[in-house]
Parts: sequence; structure tokens; C-alpha cells
Amino acid sequence: MGTLRDLQYALQEKIEELRQRDTLIDELELELDQKDELIQKLQNELDKYRSVIRPATQQVHKQSVLQEQQRTKRQAISAEPTAFDIHDLNHVTLPFYPKSPQRSDLIASIEAEHLKSCWRTSGFVPISASVAVIEAKGQQKF
Repeated sequence: MGTLRDLQYALQEKIEELRQRDTLIDELELELDQKDELIQKLQNELDKYRSVIRPATQQVHKQSVLQEQQRTKRQAISAEPTAFDIHDLNHVTLPFYPKSPQRSDLIASIEAEHLKSCWRTSGFVPISASVAVIEAKGQQKF
């Protein structure tokens, strides 16, 4: 065992360590209190902003809903007659314009390219349609 003086010295060191720890604990508690105050302040500001933003966003949402409801309907143009019955068109004859074989080939190839373009964009190529294109090129009815 140590002497009384050694024990007193060790006791003094432990007391000093405890004081340092108490000082550190006090500093950390102070920092914690400051951060709690900052959190409370920021929470109050957030609540204030939310109270302003909620009514504003609700008003904007209501306005957008009203605008969608009040949106004017647009007119569409169709090549098909809507006012006529199909039976009324039975007596109508369309004029025939004779075409040279070169012009018929040109029309058939343009139609085929158009169909290919449509199929490429849609990703769908029906077998019957490809047969129809081949037949259209061969018949030259145009």
C-alpha cells in the first residue's frame, strides 16, 4: 500500500478529474439547452410558414381545379361527314383520274413508306397489312 501522502495525492487527482468532468457536463448541458432553444425557434417559424402556405396552396389548387372545369372544349375536324347518313351518300360518285403506271408505282411506294413509318412508331406490324401493301404494289389500280 501507499503512504498517506500518495493516497491524498491520488484523491486530489480523482477530485480534479471529477471537476473537469463536471465542467464538461455543464458545458454540454448548456450546448444542449441552446440547441433545444434553436429547435423550438425553428419549429415556431416552420409552423408560421405552414400556416401561411397551406391556405395559399389550397387556393391555388382550387383555382387550377376551376380552370380545368371551365376549360373550353375545342372543336375537332373530321374528314368523315357527321350530318349525313351513309345511305344518303350512295348516289354520290367520285371522279376517276387515270394515272400512268409510274405514278401508280410512286403512290403505292409512298403509301407503303407511310405505313412502315406508322408501324415503326407503334412497334406493331400486322401480317395482313404487309400482305395488303404487297398486293397494292402489284395491282396498280391507282
